[in-house]
Amino acid sequence: MKIGKRYFLILKEIVENSDNITGKELESKFHLTRKQLSYGIGKINEYLESCGYAEITRASNGKINVPQEVVNEVDLAELERENQEICFSKEERIDILHLMLLTSKEELSLQHFISELKVSKNTVLADLKKLDNALPQNQLGLSYGRQNGYTLSGSEYAKRQLLITTLGNIIIQYKHAPIVAEICGLGKAELAEMRALLTNVQEALGIRFVGEMLEANSYLFAILFRRIEEGLTLDEVPEDLHLVGETWEYNVVKGLTESRKIASDDEVMYLTAYIQGTKLESARWVRDAVNEFRLRRAVRETIENYEKFTGITINEKDELENLLVHHCGPALYRIRYDFHIGLDITKYVLPAYQSFHELVRKSAGPLEALAGNKIPEKELVYITLIIVSFTMKEGMSVEDLRPRAIVVCQNGITVSRVLLSLLKELFPGIRFVKCMSAGQFTGYGEPYDMVFSTIALPTGQKLYVIDPLMDEKQRKNLREKVLKDFQDGNVADSGRDEVIKMASGFMDGAVHLSSQQARNMEQGKLHLKDILKGKHIRVMKEPLEWQEAVEFAAVPLLYDHSIQIRYVKAVIDNIIKNRPYLVIADGVVVAHAGISDGVNDVGISIMVLPEIIPVFDYLEAKVIIVLATPDYERHLTALNELILILEDDKKLRKIKNAKKPEDILGLL
Repeated sequence: MKIGKRYFLILKEIVENSDNITGKELESKFHLTRKQLSYGIGKINEYLESCGYAEITRASNGKINVPQEVVNEVDLAELERENQEICFSKEERIDILHLMLLTSKEELSLQHFISELKVSKNTVLADLKKLDNALPQNQLGLSYGRQNGYTLSGSEYAKRQLLITTLGNIIIQYKHAPIVAEICGLGKAELAEMRALLTNVQEALGIRFVGEMLEANSYLFAILFRRIEEGLTLDEVPEDLHLVGETWEYNVVKGLTESRKIASDDEVMYLTAYIQGTKLESARWVRDAVNEFRLRRAVRETIENYEKFTGITINEKDELENLLVHHCGPALYRIRYDFHIGLDITKYVLPAYQSFHELVRKSAGPLEALAGNKIPEKELVYITLIIVSFTMKEGMSVEDLRPRAIVVCQNGITVSRVLLSLLKELFPGIRFVKCMSAGQFTGYGEPYDMVFSTIALPTGQKLYVIDPLMDEKQRKNLREKVLKDFQDGNVADSGRDEVIKMASGFMDGAVHLSSQQARNMEQGKLHLKDILKGKHIRVMKEPLEWQEAVEFAAVPLLYDHSIQIRYVKAVIDNIIKNRPYLVIADGVVVAHAGISDGVNDVGISIMVLPEIIPVFDYLEAKVIIVLATPDYERHLTALNELILILEDDKKLRKIKNAKKPEDILGLL
């Protein structure tokens, strides 16, 4: 008997959260009224009765009571297949094809793919062609023969790397774990055994996998152990992987997997390296003081480079450093061993933060040196988002009269911070006081007025269940729902009028822009040639003391009213008090202060000195560039262009040896 996709999803939510699920949570998650939910539970009970199971009931306190036999015996994977109404996207189809090719024990024909994906023969052939064209970048190939059907060729190591990415996409991004269980033939007992093993690993290592990684890892380890038992063992591993055998984590994993009778040290090292690279919610992470020192130093140098390249001073450097260390500990293992675990958020990030991302790329050299590899884009975007979230944070203020909200996200620290930044932008009238995981939420005791969460949670306050990476339509719908709840009095708080006033400003039109984004839309991106004119360039014939040199270099920006006189003082005070490393090329110093230190508009001026001068006895300058920006973004395009010029040795020599402004303008 079919119950329909909608009622299947409700039943799935009830079974998977049978210990504490409430009617209110179901109503919120599926956007149902109490009456609609009661009707839905009635339809579900009709199905359960037809299968010989007891009914699901709803207690007077709202808790959903689920018979244990329903929890233990209902096959959700099979039920999902029976009620499958999903129209897979092209990306989902490709990943399902990957999974079938990687794990199937039978010969695969076109009919297998057509049956699984529920699409036409021509669609499957087009998908296979696209898959075949992309496989070489994974060092794999697709072949077909009448005897063996469709198969993947390549090393076992390369196949496992593709398997990791594929499972991450299907389970975490597409939320299709039951499809994985069905394709791979994974039962509840086998997955429970893997979950118990990984829980023991967490406890032994003092770590906690982020969000859904415990579930995804359970599927992965079940599949990997099967491959090992079937003789599909590693035929080659990266040379660096053997270093894992010298780590404390290796000994822990080896001890905990002894019952699986894994004979190969390479296999244990592979499993250890994967765990080392898994994204973590919390950890007693770096046990080696030398490694921690190296990691912190690389992170600190990356932050200093970013400040130097962007002209932005981050006040909360210690907090940013700690967060980057927490993220980069596992990330460096992923980069070193070419694992990518979790969501690939590149397409969500780069369109909005391309300029920031390019400067983070230039800044991240110390981390790449430590990892021993170039940081791939899908890893670097996470570092970009962490840094950008602190860049944006510098201009934020807190209004204690606003209603208090907390954010619960199961997708890791970086995505959590992105979600938090997005919500702050969407709802400036709400005070977001904390961002946490579901586990942290359970023990949270501070007062709050509402919760924004990526999963359903038991709470007495207003709950909004949201996607971690919302598209524009979802953002608009959320804004409308929150505003309506405040207007209707569904959220009791003294700041309600403020929220309505501020949120109403975002309700017109499907696209929301911050005030700064709107200005950028009106004014366009500023290129270097737009803001650096002949009047902004000075070529000095006599040497100057460093303070006088900074003052003279800033004069063109004072003349065109880009800055106020107090900005010049703030630049000098910044050098004296903070001693920032302002050198962006050999002999080139970029002097700047904060956006609130007297900046009227974006400005860049350049002064070339006749000889190198010491700057406060810790820098040397032949060229001084004064940079001013009233925000954290508009100057980045021009600054990127300037950095590209300075990275060209020939052009840098021409700037240092310039005799007149036109010598420099000719390089733009």
